[in-house]
Formats: sequence, C-alpha cells, structure tokens
Amino acid sequence: MDELSVLCQLRYEALCHEPKGQELVLLHLPLLGSNRENVNSSTHIPSQLPSRQDDEQVSAIIVYEKARAEKDLSLSVDSNSKLWQDEDIFLTQLFRRATLLNDSFQTVVKETLLQHQVWSGSNLSLACDSETHSESEGESTIHDANEFHVEIEMSGRGSRASFLSVKDDHMIGERIKCQLKSHTAYIDLLPAPVKTIARMREKVAEYAFNSDIWPYSANILDPVRASIVCDGPNEILETFAWFETCDHATGLRLCRVKNKFAFKFEDLVGGYRDFMASFIFEGKGNLNIIGEIQFHDRALHYLKRKMHRLYKICRAA
Repeated sequence: MDELSVLCQLRYEALCHEPKGQELVLLHLPLLGSNRENVNSSTHIPSQLPSRQDDEQVSAIIVYEKARAEKDLSLSVDSNSKLWQDEDIFLTQLFRRATLLNDSFQTVVKETLLQHQVWSGSNLSLACDSETHSESEGESTIHDANEFHVEIEMSGRGSRASFLSVKDDHMIGERIKCQLKSHTAYIDLLPAPVKTIARMREKVAEYAFNSDIWPYSANILDPVRASIVCDGPNEILETFAWFETCDHATGLRLCRVKNKFAFKFEDLVGGYRDFMASFIFEGKGNLNIIGEIQFHDRALHYLKRKMHRLYKICRAA
C-alpha cells in the first residue's frame, strides 16, 4: 500500500507539469448549495442550488414534521442519543429513488459523452480481457489491458517511478472515442450500481461525527454514480466542461465539486486524487436526485484499483 501511495504522489507531481495541470490543481469551485454564498463568478452556476437530498428542489428524502418532533424529543430525553442509528426510513426513501432513476441517470451520462463521439461503430466493452487503444500517427493501436504499464517521470527532477501489473482487475464499462478541442481521445465510462443501504448506513455513521445537520443521510450525494477515466488534466477539464454546461438540456445541474487534486497530501486516503462533481438529476415524473460523476486520471485510476484490491485482501486476512 505504501508503494502505491508513493506512486500516486509521483504521478500527481508529474501531472502538475502536464498541459492544464496547474489549472486542474488550482480549480476550486465552492461547495455550492442553498446554505452557501459567494459563488465563484467564473462559473455559470446559480448560488441557490441544493447540496442535500432533503432539499425541496430534490426531495429524494422527505422529512415530515412529526419525524422532526421525534428527533427533538429524543434529544431532550438523552442529549447523547445516537440519531444516526434510526435513519433507515430515510435510507429506504433514498435507495428507492436511486433504484428508480439509476438507469436514466446512466443513460444521460453516456449520451453526453456520445455527443462528442467521432465514430459511428459500436463502442468497446471494458472487462478483464478487454483491449486498450492508443493513438499513433492517426491510427489506432491495440494493446492488451492485462499488461497495463504505469510509468511516471518527474519533470525537471530526473526521478522516475514505474509500476507493472501482469493481470488487471475486472472492470466493466465502455470506451468511447471522443473529439476534444486539440485531439481525439478514448474516454472510459464506468457506470456503478446503486449504493446499497448497508453502505449508506456506514456513510451515515461517518457523517454523524462530522455534521450537525440532521438527517445525516441527506448528505449522501452518490446513491447513483458513474466514473469517467481520461488521460491527464487537459482531458479531465474538457470532459468535465461537457457536463458543467449541459444543464437543463439533459436534466443534469452541477451543484457541488470536490477537487482532490487541490488537497494536501496528508488530507488524502492512500495518496489518491480525483475530481468529483455532484449533479441534481431531474428524472421522469418530476422525480429528482443528487448523483455523482467522478473524473479520474487514467494512471491514478489504475493505481487506485490496485489499492482497492490490496485493501480487500488485508481486510479479509
């Protein structure tokens, strides 16, 4: 794990010297929401967008007045009452809404990428035996994904780190060839399943120790989610811009950004960095939910999956 953490940091330092690297690192959109002000004027985001699932504009969690009265009574009887242990009713609401809207959310994410697709053939399916592509003099060269090679060079410092994996983990998704401003690129789309109620309970317990806003389950902003994997900061920023500007055309409205590329190393878990954007998704039947799209650097994402595999092995030991 320590070796992978070092490789993540080396990749980050190299990334800072790539095109748009500093722009990505310095990008800091405020955590937008109905209880936040002073939105960065460089964005096109209204200042009164919600950042909780129980906000009236979302209502993926509905808190009735009687429930608030019960909460207040519980605290009056026992100020140390563990309210987070009694949020299953809210988690059930959120899980049901996520289950109803997940397919349409994933479709909108995919269709946004397909608007920038440059070929009409079928997209590549990503799995443990899939193939990766790279561009060479305008032609597509195919490489075995099971021999993915992460090589990191420190610009101007002469140091170098490399990591070679013989066998890749199972990964399900699609690879879409997209037209960017300066070149074509293969963008990986990795949809995720609906977050389980068991995992939501774990998150609620974490939020209870870091938030005083009840119900804590309303802070879960990734019940529906997808990952987009790009090559470097330039592609991350341009791909993110496709979603930032789509707004009502797709039913996605940006409401929150968490940029781990701007974090200090000591504030990271395992040294991993990505760019997470939360969107209000407006589904059919006037049903809304806040979902998350994660934007990853390809080399870092590969290392993250190795970390996750080691974590599962250590946890099972």
